[in-house]
Amino acid sequence: MLFVLGTQTWLSWILPSLESAAYEPFVCTWDIDVAMPEELQDGQFDGIIFVSHHLTTQRDAEIAPRWRNSIAQSLSAASLAFDKRKMASIAEGVSGVEPLPEFDAHEAQMWIRRRPGRAIIAKKIGETEGRGIAVFESEEGLGAFVESEYDTSYILQPFVIGHELSVNVVGAGGRAHFYPTVYKGVNARPLVHAAARRRVCPGHRFANVDVGRIERVSRDIVDAIDGKCLVEIEYIDTGEDLFLVEINPRLAASLRMSMAADGVNAFEFLAAECLGLRYPHDLGSVKECVSIEYPLRSYISASQKHRLLRIGDVQVSSRITVTNSSLAGLREHANAVLDVLEHR
Repeated sequence: MLFVLGTQTWLSWILPSLESAAYEPFVCTWDIDVAMPEELQDGQFDGIIFVSHHLTTQRDAEIAPRWRNSIAQSLSAASLAFDKRKMASIAEGVSGVEPLPEFDAHEAQMWIRRRPGRAIIAKKIGETEGRGIAVFESEEGLGAFVESEYDTSYILQPFVIGHELSVNVVGAGGRAHFYPTVYKGVNARPLVHAAARRRVCPGHRFANVDVGRIERVSRDIVDAIDGKCLVEIEYIDTGEDLFLVEINPRLAASLRMSMAADGVNAFEFLAAECLGLRYPHDLGSVKECVSIEYPLRSYISASQKHRLLRIGDVQVSSRITVTNSSLAGLREHANAVLDVLEHR
């Protein structure tokens, strides 16, 4: 089984997830504008899974049908990767979720003039991961932006404050598994990216959100876009309204903690489907576990990483993901330290 990663940056946490007795995994990376890796050319693999990055989603969707027993994102879903207007149109067609309203330059200036203290957010239509975003809290600041930079490559929307959430989905062969909702905290005007905040899964244990509604909407969205392989859907829940923020038809960083809390290994699931096997575990038996992800200011040293990994059930890259088992391991270490101190 060959896993083709769109970038090397995922290797640090994907590799531990590829351990399975059901297949023998191999990994190669294929970044954009790089020649096709040799592993894809020799044809010795029983199945191939394209684990797309932001930039490789469309390419992977187009090229995967060349190989027998390959899984990649669908072309219809891949077309959403860099098109926020298409994402909004999907939301309009799905019951129970709204896109954030879009304004033209004049409407945005009138909106902010009539609502002191509110803000307008400008997003690049063809960007993802929070790139190309700016927030304007005054009519003057927005006016200067409109005069100097604004064009049809931007979308202008009201800045809505609420709980940021995401749902990861893994699917192939007509089957899909929806992971518990990830809670990313409340968004803020300083635009602290969700990757720089603590995140938890399942999210309903930490925020008063209608998880049932979010799960229903997520299923409708995945059906509407013909989502395959991996999809992440991001929302803002204000307590009164549920807004669609983004559809990411590719591997998302929040998948790691979704798998840790849920117990269903997305890569093992895809491999089983690709090889015509059944996923070896009951998809309905979600284990009772909580995963928490902490951002790191910088990459830690090898010795520090080793000490963390010894705790058990910990993954370390640019973030640290821990679970109930990790916290239990920390407690055991703490008790051992106390025993030493008490007997000195």
